Amino acid sequence: MFHAARANIIHSFDGYLVRRITLRLGYPIITIHDSFGIDILNTPLLITIMQEELSQLTQIGLFLPTTSISTPITVDSEFVIL
Repeated sequence: MFHAARANIIHSFDGYLVRRITLRLGYPIITIHDSFGIDILNTPLLITIMQEELSQLTQIGLFLPTTSISTPITVDSEFVIL
Protein backbone atom coordinates (compact mmCIF):
# COMPACT_ATOMS: atom_id res chain seq x y z
CA MET A 1 0.00 0.00 0.00
CA PHE A 2 2.91 2.38 0.72
CA HIS A 3 4.17 2.00 -2.86
CA ALA A 4 0.74 2.88 -4.27
CA ALA A 5 0.54 6.00 -2.11
CA ARG A 6 3.98 7.13 -3.27
CA ALA A 7 2.99 6.66 -6.93
CA ASN A 8 -0.26 8.56 -6.38
CA ILE A 9 1.62 11.47 -4.84
CA ILE A 10 4.03 11.63 -7.79
CA HIS A 11 1.15 11.49 -10.30
CA SER A 12 -0.60 14.23 -8.36
CA PHE A 13 2.47 16.49 -8.68
CA ASP A 14 2.75 15.66 -12.40
CA GLY A 15 -0.90 16.57 -12.91
CA TYR A 16 -0.52 19.80 -10.97
CA LEU A 17 2.54 20.80 -12.96
CA VAL A 18 0.94 20.01 -16.33
CA ARG A 19 -2.18 21.97 -15.33
CA ARG A 20 -0.12 25.03 -14.31
CA ILE A 21 1.91 24.93 -17.53
CA THR A 22 -1.10 24.58 -19.83
CA LEU A 23 -2.94 27.43 -18.10
CA ARG A 24 0.06 29.73 -18.49
CA LEU A 25 0.64 28.88 -22.15
CA GLY A 26 -2.80 30.21 -23.03
CA TYR A 27 -3.39 28.26 -26.24
CA PRO A 28 -4.41 24.68 -27.08
CA ILE A 29 -1.74 22.00 -26.78
CA ILE A 30 -1.76 18.22 -26.56
CA THR A 31 -0.63 16.62 -23.30
CA ILE A 32 -0.12 12.97 -22.42
CA HIS A 33 0.90 12.57 -18.78
CA ASP A 34 3.98 14.82 -18.60
CA SER A 35 4.59 15.10 -22.36
CA PHE A 36 3.58 18.09 -24.46
CA GLY A 37 2.63 18.37 -28.12
CA ILE A 38 3.32 21.96 -29.07
CA ASP A 39 4.11 24.07 -32.11
CA ILE A 40 7.89 24.20 -32.56
CA LEU A 41 7.83 28.02 -32.56
CA ASN A 42 6.43 28.00 -29.02
CA THR A 43 9.04 25.60 -27.60
CA PRO A 44 11.17 28.35 -26.00
CA LEU A 45 8.09 29.69 -24.19
CA LEU A 46 7.20 26.18 -22.98
CA ILE A 47 10.72 25.63 -21.64
CA THR A 48 10.67 29.00 -19.84
CA ILE A 49 7.31 28.28 -18.23
CA MET A 50 8.42 24.77 -17.21
CA GLN A 51 11.54 26.17 -15.56
CA GLU A 52 9.56 28.84 -13.71
CA GLU A 53 6.93 26.39 -12.47
CA LEU A 54 9.55 23.84 -11.32
CA SER A 55 11.44 26.65 -9.60
CA GLN A 56 8.28 27.69 -7.76
CA LEU A 57 7.67 24.12 -6.57
CA THR A 58 11.29 23.92 -5.44
CA GLN A 59 10.96 27.14 -3.44
CA ILE A 60 8.00 25.80 -1.47
CA GLY A 61 9.90 22.56 -0.79
CA LEU A 62 8.05 20.07 -2.99
CA PHE A 63 11.02 19.19 -5.19
CA LEU A 64 14.78 19.25 -4.97
CA PRO A 65 16.41 22.13 -6.87
CA THR A 66 16.80 21.63 -10.60
CA THR A 67 19.46 23.30 -12.65
CA SER A 68 17.68 23.13 -15.99
CA ILE A 69 15.13 21.43 -18.15
CA SER A 70 16.64 19.01 -20.63
CA THR A 71 18.04 20.56 -23.78
CA PRO A 72 15.62 20.29 -26.71
CA ILE A 73 16.57 17.93 -29.52
CA THR A 74 15.21 19.03 -32.91
CA VAL A 75 14.20 16.02 -34.98
CA ASP A 76 12.97 18.03 -37.96
CA SER A 77 11.42 21.45 -38.55
CA GLU A 78 8.16 20.47 -36.85
CA PHE A 79 9.16 18.11 -34.04
CA VAL A 80 11.20 18.68 -30.89
CA ILE A 81 11.98 16.27 -28.05
CA LEU A 82 12.52 17.81 -24.61
